[in-house]
Amino acid sequence: MVRRGDVVLRPRAPHTPAVHALLLYLREQGFVGAPEVVGIDGDREVLRYIPGDVPIPPEPPEGGWPVVSMPRLISVGALLRDFHAGSATFEPPAGAIWQGGAASPFEGALVCHNDPVLGNVVFRDSTAIALLDFDYGGLSDPIWDVAIAAQHWVPLADPVDFVGEARDGWNAAERLGAYCDAYRLPRAQLSRLLDAVATYLERGRRGVERRVEMGEQAFVDYWQAGLGDRLIRAAEWVQEHRYSLID
Repeated sequence: MVRRGDVVLRPRAPHTPAVHALLLYLREQGFVGAPEVVGIDGDREVLRYIPGDVPIPPEPPEGGWPVVSMPRLISVGALLRDFHAGSATFEPPAGAIWQGGAASPFEGALVCHNDPVLGNVVFRDSTAIALLDFDYGGLSDPIWDVAIAAQHWVPLADPVDFVGEARDGWNAAERLGAYCDAYRLPRAQLSRLLDAVATYLERGRRGVERRVEMGEQAFVDYWQAGLGDRLIRAAEWVQEHRYSLID
């Protein structure tokens, strides 16, 4: 990826036409919280650069899940809500290829982001204004997006693995409730949301393990720095606190 002035150039891929169709449709619907398609330049796609702040935690071994402010958390829920509303009537082009087909274990008719994690949300001041990197976009159930974002942004994990100044005032149930209210997720769906979080953490751990076994050095380094242990602790914490989060 290369930035040139007010545009960003990224490698093209088989799923690029489908993603561009989605991004153009979102603009037509008035949703501006996603990259604007400028065009194609040879083997690269050209997107409008979105100025703002993208919070990314420190890399291991100091890394973990950052605790963002409550206004930022709430704005992530609102951004996802507006994105799903914008994509609700999108009809993918015939023969559309989605890389994200393998990114979600849920069947669904809505094109979701499938990766609203740290590094893929742009903020201005205390407000999430855009989602980045739609490479994993594809048909899914919106609960998958909501669960992934909840795990990263609430965050739903063992507090021993938190970083950031806001961690001292962290209250899981309060933060999860505020996030779900912003998304307008009915409380009756909280159990399903936590099931999806558990699935996400388990799939994440297995996926990292596979890449470690394949010898991918970045993932070997992450694993040795404790990523696997953090994912296991997060899954155990969610299971242990499940009922207090739902009540």
